[in-house]
Amino acid sequence: MDADASNPDGEGPVPQPAPTAVQPAQATAASARQASEGMNREAFLSDLESSYLAVRAERDRLKSSAEEGEAEAERLRRNVAELRAAVAEKDGELDVARRRADGEGNKRGLAEEAMRMADERVDRTAAEADALREEIR
Repeated sequence: MDADASNPDGEGPVPQPAPTAVQPAQATAASARQASEGMNREAFLSDLESSYLAVRAERDRLKSSAEEGEAEAERLRRNVAELRAAVAEKDGELDVARRRADGEGNKRGLAEEAMRMADERVDRTAAEADALREEIR
């Protein structure tokens, strides 16, 4: 048989499968795989980006909330300091009023004691006067 092998039917050469028919199918599968990997990569990156944006938005919200909380805490600290100063002032005024009341109470006690002693003197004088009247009679 020569290089041009003939068909067993005797009608010309044996048909050979096209050598490029398998290669385009493999190339198409590889190309499809690459396209799929590219789309998967793009979808993954898109998911990562949206996750990043959500985390960043949450961080910004929390940061803003923390800043507002710190401002509120500072305002409350100032308010507490003002209230403590007011309480200290009122405590001072209360101490002055107590000392004044104690002084007035002492004065009143002394006045009551003087009044009692005067009443006793009057009573003694009245008793002596009664005794003297009895002697005179």
